[in-house]
Amino acid sequence: MHPDATDSSGAGLNLAPAAATGGRPAPGAPGERRPDPREDAAAPGAPGGGSWRVPVAVAALAAVCLSCLGPGCWQAAGGAGPCTVLLRLSLYVGCAAAAFLLGTLFSLVCRSRRAPPPDFVAAWRRLAAAARRGRGSSVYGNSHESIQSRRVVISHNMDKALKEVFDYSYRDYVLSWYGNLSRDEGQLYHLLLEDFWEIARQLRHRLSHVDVVKVVCNDVVRTLLTHFCDLKAANARHEEQPRPFVLHTCLRNSYDEVRFLQMCSRVLVFCLLPSKDVQSLSLRIMLAEILTTKVLKPVVELLSNPDYINQMLLAQLERREQMNEHHKRAYTYAPSYEEFIKLINSNSDVEFLKQLRYQIVVEIIQATTISSFPQLKRHKGKETAAMKADLLRARNMKRYINQLTVAKKQCEKRIRILGGPAYDQQDEGALDEAEGPQSQKFFV
Repeated sequence: MHPDATDSSGAGLNLAPAAATGGRPAPGAPGERRPDPREDAAAPGAPGGGSWRVPVAVAALAAVCLSCLGPGCWQAAGGAGPCTVLLRLSLYVGCAAAAFLLGTLFSLVCRSRRAPPPDFVAAWRRLAAAARRGRGSSVYGNSHESIQSRRVVISHNMDKALKEVFDYSYRDYVLSWYGNLSRDEGQLYHLLLEDFWEIARQLRHRLSHVDVVKVVCNDVVRTLLTHFCDLKAANARHEEQPRPFVLHTCLRNSYDEVRFLQMCSRVLVFCLLPSKDVQSLSLRIMLAEILTTKVLKPVVELLSNPDYINQMLLAQLERREQMNEHHKRAYTYAPSYEEFIKLINSNSDVEFLKQLRYQIVVEIIQATTISSFPQLKRHKGKETAAMKADLLRARNMKRYINQLTVAKKQCEKRIRILGGPAYDQQDEGALDEAEGPQSQKFFV
């Protein structure tokens, strides 16, 4: 607290002045306390006490004015006119006011020597250093930044993919021109990233209320059926009267298409933008134009190209086939059960673990079926050489099924840790049905 501030509590111990000890105590010395302003006012001789100077200066100036305006002065000015008297009076009052202002200024200057002037540059540097420690000093942010301490918006893998999309977009569309204008050390990056996660959270919240089954199985199917029926009727034979194929109003020309996309962009911006930014009309207009020209228009042009769709379908099918071959090879040629468990624990690909879990479930069903068939056949008394071979192969079938069950649970645990779906801890319903009336559980 500054020494000039008033303290209504008056709490504290009364210590001797520093002048009596021959020096000023150190700031961190034991028993040190700040001087009470009331003590300064009560002790005029105390160092730094300046509250008595103003009344003394005012009294001195008043005495000078009264001496100048005494009876002798009025008698000397008796022969003068009233204008001269008023002029002298104004001069005396002006001198008194100037002296009062100079005394006040001198008192403030003397009082300000007790504390060094504030160093705004050093304070700003300390604040900037604290902000850098909290958010990371790099332009793209630290991977362990405070933003990562937030809750998962969608899933770990999806959040990671969205983070990469944002980083690349910021690098290509913002940092390419903003980096030469400002050196804010990532402040704009973190502000935009917070708004980006808020938009993703709003989008997820709105999509969670959509009935996906109804949209996919009813609305999309009916829309496609109507589209193909109209297309077939429009491409009818020349002998028949072709029915005109009515296009959407936004497909008449490029201008109407851009206007339709602008309307969609405004709706998206209004629904997904944070509440603190929705109130800004200029921001909404700017974001809607950017979304129209840089996102929606290129996406529509790309999805309207049949060759692009065919190439993407072929690429996805080839990629899925290669992944299946890789997963099957990695699953089939595991050297041992321990290596198989290590493969599960060391893998971070959720899709690979899902495929691996599916293969484990299929293997459990097949192993359970193989172990059940010979018992059913033996009950009927129709045991053959093939059944004996099955029995020989099934000597350690219980242990094998137990190992597969443990591997499946470990795979589900790994998927849940990586942000994938949380499977039920119990066996699947299909596995229970496949085991039949002799369903048993084996534990290590």
